[in-house]
Amino acid sequence: TIQKLLQLLDEEQSLHSLALQYVLSHKAVSSLAVGARNKEQLLDNINAYFAKPLNSQQIAKIKEISLLTNYEEHR
Repeated sequence: TIQKLLQLLDEEQSLHSLALQYVLSHKAVSSLAVGARNKEQLLDNINAYFAKPLNSQQIAKIKEISLLTNYEEHR
């Protein structure tokens, strides 16, 4: 599963960044509480927030890979 997710990454994107972008793509999510142990992790968090949002194809692929196809939006 991780190998399939790694194939979705852009050249400078981390798996952590992809995960944050995926969570932020849900309409029910308005903010995230993330932590960082060092400067690199903090910068990765910031870059994930300001990155171009995932498109519908990327989101569908992540759902397919992670078997979360039964997700229902809140409200």
